[in-house]
Amino acid sequence: MSKFDEMADRLGKKKTSENKEIRMNIRVEEALRDAFVASCRGQDTTAARELRDHMRRYVAKHGQGGLF
Repeated sequence: MSKFDEMADRLGKKKTSENKEIRMNIRVEEALRDAFVASCRGQDTTAARELRDHMRRYVAKHGQGGLF
């Protein structure tokens, strides 16, 4: 087992070669994040789901739309 595999196991992260999903970190003001999360909860959805949906629509509209 490689050092990367060992570290991923310890951190509970899956390797991207086995799992096609990856994490994306963004910087955003805390108040904006909190308001967005609260708005999503009020609509019975998650912030992650809404961000993924927005990204798919954006890509479809502005290019690379054949990916989805």
